[in-house]
Amino acid sequence: MVKRTMKTYIFRVELEQDEDGRWNASVPTLRGCYTWGNTQEEALLYIQDAVKCCVEDMIAQGEPINF
Repeated sequence: MVKRTMKTYIFRVELEQDEDGRWNASVPTLRGCYTWGNTQEEALLYIQDAVKCCVEDMIAQGEPINF
């Protein structure tokens, strides 16, 4: 049996409401990692998936994960 460990990263999320009332969420340390939601809670939920996708993409492309 192979035992694997998984690193946990903590990212700062920036939230900003636009003129239409939607909430934009982004992670400045992850280039291109952003999303939006109709509420703050929704934007925070969606940014979790966006972060996962960004990090998985970095790993697949062989980019270093240096946070």
